[in-house]
Order: sequence, then C-alpha cells, then structure tokens
Amino acid sequence: MSQGKKRLGKTSSYIWKSIWAVKGILEKAICWGVGTGSNISIHADAWIPDAVNFRLSSVMRDAKVSELIDDNARIWRRELINNTFSEDDAGKILWIPLARTPHDDLLV
Repeated sequence: MSQGKKRLGKTSSYIWKSIWAVKGILEKAICWGVGTGSNISIHADAWIPDAVNFRLSSVMRDAKVSELIDDNARIWRRELINNTFSEDDAGKILWIPLARTPHDDLLV
C-alpha cells in the first residue's frame, strides 16, 4: 500500500492534513477487496479478512493474487491454494467471494 516515504506539503489543505494525521491508523484498517487480483501482492498487501493485519501466515514466493484465481471460471484455484497454504490460510482465502465479472481491485 505504501510506496516509499512521502511527506506532507506545507500548503496542504486542512482536510488533507487531518487525513495525514490519521494515516497510520488508516493503513492498519485498510484491506484490498479482490477483483482481478492483479494489483495485490499475496504477501506484501493486506487482503485476507479475519487474518492478523489482513495478511497470511503461510510463506510462499511473492506473487499476485491473480495467480490463485481461475480467471475463465472466476473461481479460486482450490487445489493450488490447498497445496500451497496452511489449512487455516487456505480456508480464509477460499472464503473470499469472487465476482462473476472481473473488476479492478479496490481498497476497502
């Protein structure tokens, strides 16, 4: 989610300064909603509801969530997920609903 160290400008609006003040809280509460999965890193991004910090506990090479989705059928690649992740993490992934029509990933 974060892309390097950014600073607040001196001429920023009151609203932007207020958002900046709670940025750390927001970063801990924001989670990716899976659309295509092409913009979500399996390990670096927060995308697993009901997981600690919305992240997996299993270790896997870093890849995009899209690799876990059968894009033609718009379903999770269940066998890959079950063979790659812990039972707990696999269950959490498979619990995430996928839209029938692909859409962009979004922050929720």
